[in-house]
Amino acid sequence: MKKIFLALCFCLVLVGCTKQPEVYDNTGGVVYEIFVASFNDSNGDKIGDLNGIVQKLEYLENLGVEQLWLMPIHPSSSYHKYDVEDYYAIDKAYGTMEDFENLIVEADKHGISILMDLVLNHSSNKNNWFIRASADAQLGKCGLEDSKCDWYHFSNVTKPGYTRINSNLYYESVFSSNMPDLNLDNQAVRDEIAKIVKFYLDKGVKGFRLDAVMHYYEGNIGKNVEFLSWLNQTVKSINPDAYLVGEAWTAHNAVKEYYASGMDSLFDFALSDTSGTIVKSIRNQNGFDLANVMVSHIEDIQQMNPNGTNAVFLSNHDQGRSASYFTEDAWRKLAASVYLLSPGKPFIYYGEEIGMRGSGIDENKRLAMMWGEDNDCNSPIGNNYASQIETSVKEQMKDKDSLWNHYHEVLNIRNRNAFLTNAKARVYDLGNASLFGMIAYDEENEIVVIHNFSSEVVEFDVDEVYVLQSSLNSKNKVKKGSGSIQPYSTIILEKE
Repeated sequence: MKKIFLALCFCLVLVGCTKQPEVYDNTGGVVYEIFVASFNDSNGDKIGDLNGIVQKLEYLENLGVEQLWLMPIHPSSSYHKYDVEDYYAIDKAYGTMEDFENLIVEADKHGISILMDLVLNHSSNKNNWFIRASADAQLGKCGLEDSKCDWYHFSNVTKPGYTRINSNLYYESVFSSNMPDLNLDNQAVRDEIAKIVKFYLDKGVKGFRLDAVMHYYEGNIGKNVEFLSWLNQTVKSINPDAYLVGEAWTAHNAVKEYYASGMDSLFDFALSDTSGTIVKSIRNQNGFDLANVMVSHIEDIQQMNPNGTNAVFLSNHDQGRSASYFTEDAWRKLAASVYLLSPGKPFIYYGEEIGMRGSGIDENKRLAMMWGEDNDCNSPIGNNYASQIETSVKEQMKDKDSLWNHYHEVLNIRNRNAFLTNAKARVYDLGNASLFGMIAYDEENEIVVIHNFSSEVVEFDVDEVYVLQSSLNSKNKVKKGSGSIQPYSTIILEKE
């Protein structure tokens, strides 16, 4: 593996190492989610933009990020931009298509690729497709050869999830009246989607995050899987290495069914948020049960799709930020270690690395990134979140005990073990319910990941073939056949 030296290094405990270790490059599959308007402003208007991301690429590379997921960047009347008015353009507040192309080029220089948010369940009611379809429907042109009516779902009677146009015409709009649902059974719509993905793949985009995949066909997993299979084949026919990750906000036993589509990943919502298994396990000081849950899901994924990889995260733009419910700093650091060192692809929501908070309405969950600079962005209009952290990236980078430095340190370990992205896993029982033990492996690599979920030092027995590779606490000890691990700490073992 290629290695680079960075000026900012942080000490890991490595076998036989007394010096600061090499900082590994950002090849561990970590994805960083960005709400562009709140990330970084390059032109002084207090709105984040694409050139602002370019300015922070060195920061993201140094953090250890390999990919960026950009929330929707197309023209839209809403602040969140999930109602797309033109799939082939960039919202003026964010920049131009040339700015986007430049971002792709500059990111590549830092070993970072771009994932786009692709919204296919619905468009905006201001999209020209819908304007034309609605006009055709009102003029009675549905069924004519050049009509666009069949691009959406119209009805002459009211139905649940439909919006009224006039006394006897309605259109499906399950999410919102300004988000009419596309008819994904229409071949013309699928042909247009194929053009859209080719348009951006040809520009160098390396994949897509797919919004609301459970809602393509409401309540019909089989049809959703069929559409995703078609989309996956369409994307991979253009770029076999392109990455697709879907949003299916449901339990493990349901989400695993979507892997039959051949898609690379789906988000693991069961682990995330305040009610998720990671939070519950930390609060209950039970790492063993969490390891079993995670390994079981990884096995289910790989049975449905041998090349499937779990998409693990703590929180995202639709959820309260993790620092809002992890009240203890030690818990925040442990949670970061757990999901960032898991097999699959971990997703970091911007600001999570410094413990930004936000809950309640959506605007509160997308507050301005706290760089600690004079040109920081304004937060979304309408937010009502009064309490934010009193620190910033600038301050935390200088504090060796900060959450930012913990993320940096964990990501260095992650990138040292880049095989984790496609690794298989099995539980490693250490004889104590508070200890999370997992063996992650492929044909050439094998490590043991151990987390201590308790508030006490725990001693354990371990197979003598394993020795210490990395530790997140200098007091952790491992010798032949045994070890001890500090509270809320992490150890990585490898074969001697």
